[in-house]
Amino acid sequence: MEVLCSQADFDRLIPDLLTKQVPGFLVSVILLLVLASSMSTLDSIVLVSASSVAIDMHKGYIDPKASSKKILGIMRILSIVFVLISFVIARFEFAIIITLMSLSWGAVAGSFMAAYLYGLYWKRATRVGIWCGMLGGLGINISMFFILGPANSPIASSMAMIGPFIIIPLISSFTKPPEKDLIDKAFK
Repeated sequence: MEVLCSQADFDRLIPDLLTKQVPGFLVSVILLLVLASSMSTLDSIVLVSASSVAIDMHKGYIDPKASSKKILGIMRILSIVFVLISFVIARFEFAIIITLMSLSWGAVAGSFMAAYLYGLYWKRATRVGIWCGMLGGLGINISMFFILGPANSPIASSMAMIGPFIIIPLISSFTKPPEKDLIDKAFK
């Protein structure tokens, strides 16, 4: 069996697996679940974006005395605009979307994932260690993006997620541990 890694089409991996290895009824269920998840996500993003612009920006800065009816109308118009923007992005498959997605997930996960997990499960995590891990994850993500280039942004984001898992215990081992009373109360 000959494997052509340089010719591999990774975008076809899951569709080919589903069509060739999974029974038809199960493929239907999986596709319905993916569609439901996608619609739920798009719905949430559109509603939050439209309400943020209409309430926070329009009512907050432009027209503080705007009526609820006017704000609702603005939200409806913005919802349509945001759905159309999403359609254009999906339809024309802009390559920059993958780069932006990996950068944003790398920044968020790199900043918060290790801090969250160590905060929940490790009693020795310190405030300084957590801050260094969060800033380190963000710094790794941004610096590796520029070092490796946009084509390798998923690698930069992965490094940003892994880095804080090393940074936090390293810095926490050299800084004063949290007070015993605080630890006992938090882990009670």
